[in-house]
Amino acid sequence: MSDYLLSKRYAHALFDLAVEFKKTEEAKKDMEFIRQTLHESRDLKAFLKSPLIKPDKKVKAVNAIFKDQVDLLTIRFLALVIKQRREALLENIAIEFIEIYKEYNNIITIEMTTAAEISKETREMILKVLGELRNANIELIEKTDSSLIGGFVLRMGDKQYDSSLRASLKKLKKEFEENLYERKF
Repeated sequence: MSDYLLSKRYAHALFDLAVEFKKTEEAKKDMEFIRQTLHESRDLKAFLKSPLIKPDKKVKAVNAIFKDQVDLLTIRFLALVIKQRREALLENIAIEFIEIYKEYNNIITIEMTTAAEISKETREMILKVLGELRNANIELIEKTDSSLIGGFVLRMGDKQYDSSLRASLKKLKKEFEENLYERKF
C-alpha cells in the first residue's frame, strides 16, 4: 500500500477517535504542532526513521518530547504508529488529519497574494464574500508580492484567479505583439 493511503488511513483512524471522544479541536492543534515540529527538526525525523533504533526507545523519546505539549489521545496514537513501524509517516499523517478536519468542518483554505498588505476591513469583507460564495468557512492565507504591482491573486486548491496589474500588463503586451493590422506576405 502506498504511503499516501497509509497516511490517510491512520489520519482517519485518529480523527474517528477524536470525534468519538469529542477531542477534535485538541487533536487538530496537536497534529499541527507535530507537523510543525517534524518539519522543523531534521534530527527528530532522522531519529524516527532510523531502523537501528527500537520502537520502544522511539516511544519513550516521543513521550518525553510531546507529553506536556499534546493530549493523551495523541500520545497514545503516536505510540501505536511507532509500534506499527509507521513513524516515518507521522508528518504526512498530520497533514492528512488537518485536511480531514477542514473537510469535516467545511473549511476552505484560500491563499490571497496582494501587492501590499490589506486593511482589516478589506480582509473581513473578502472573508464574508468568499464565505457566502462558497457556502463555507474560509481560512485565508495572506501573502504579499510587490511584483504584482497592484490587484490580487487568489488560489483555492488547483484553481487560481489572477486579477493583478502584472497579469493585465502581460496580457496587454501579448495583444500588442500580435498586431492584427500588419499585413503579412
